[in-house]
Amino acid sequence: SILTADPWDTYDIYVLAVQWGSTMCLTSGQTCYEKLKQIPRHSMSIHGLWPSLSSGSSLADCNSGEDITVSDNGSDTFLTMRQYWPSLTSTNQYFWTHEYNKHGYCYIKKFEYGDQEYEYYFQKVLDLFFNYNINTLIIDLAGDADDGEYVLPDDFKEKMDAKFGANTYSLRCTKYGGYYYLSEIRFRLDMDFQLTTKGKSQNSCPTGQYIHVNYVS
Repeated sequence: SILTADPWDTYDIYVLAVQWGSTMCLTSGQTCYEKLKQIPRHSMSIHGLWPSLSSGSSLADCNSGEDITVSDNGSDTFLTMRQYWPSLTSTNQYFWTHEYNKHGYCYIKKFEYGDQEYEYYFQKVLDLFFNYNINTLIIDLAGDADDGEYVLPDDFKEKMDAKFGANTYSLRCTKYGGYYYLSEIRFRLDMDFQLTTKGKSQNSCPTGQYIHVNYVS
């Protein structure tokens, strides 16, 4: 029989995915807009940190056994997650539990924490999010929008390249009403959590067309 390595022994990069909640709410209804108020204005929020394969192949779900349920224990980590990592379409517990079992469990096993010590994973993601100033990325690079919506300036990608390095991230867009809206940015990190050009681009934003960013909160 062929021995199959565990997913936490095979991945060679991380993808740090952050989202623009206002775009998600365009297609998710009023409840999404209510939940969006939890996120500080102008801030991106976290989708997850995903152990991945630089080849572009899919990594198996990290926890293929019985799902571990993540519970908010009221620690500083979880208080920060409520602001910067909330679910906009379901409950926080469901969202965090999904992210942990699909992705975070690999981090925990890689660094030899106990199965239930999921807070170490969540805190690591928060540290990366703030250390790279991703929470303020939009207002830092594109400024404020007085009218609640604007298009990303032509030099936004140049500014991204200057700040993070060319080909270390992918811009993701949602098409709505004939326009393209920024929905997510996915950063690629090496095993030392440094930005890297390794891995496949997951860009879905068009070139040569305006990318809209809308403010709701």
